[in-house]
Amino acid sequence: MKQIILLFTLMLIVCSASAQYNTTSESATAASTGSGLSYSHGTFYLNGQALEKSQLQSTLGSDLYSQYKKGRGLKTAGITCTIVGGAFTTFGLIGVISGINSDSAGETLAEGTIGTVCAIGGAVVLIPGIIMWISGNSRIKKVPLTYNSSRNYAVTLTPASSGAGIAVNF
Repeated sequence: MKQIILLFTLMLIVCSASAQYNTTSESATAASTGSGLSYSHGTFYLNGQALEKSQLQSTLGSDLYSQYKKGRGLKTAGITCTIVGGAFTTFGLIGVISGINSDSAGETLAEGTIGTVCAIGGAVVLIPGIIMWISGNSRIKKVPLTYNSSRNYAVTLTPASSGAGIAVNF
């Protein structure tokens, strides 16, 4: 039973880690095409060029920069809560398993109780941590959308000598 729970926990960790990996990213595509502001893998790009942190505030302005900072703080807090909650949950499950396999009745009760409290406490921190992580990342990804929507541009289809052409006017 101990091996099954350990195997299930490891499979859950591997699946959750692989779910975070995405090989095709819309923002990475936008960053490589060089159109407006985009965000990919923790870096902002303006017209295909990576922005440094010192350039970011002057490019975004105070409103969008404060939105970015709030999203970044929420994401950082979410990552911290997720790591701490995951560690407590894991150690709690290990305590429960060792309490179940213990020979002494008093030792079983103590280890099982401590393990259960740690596992429940870890889950209480883990679940909001994941929600905060996702919410913060979502807020950060909205910054380029808001920045680009405030820019005036028009796409027109015009006749050209070789057929039809598309013009983008800023």
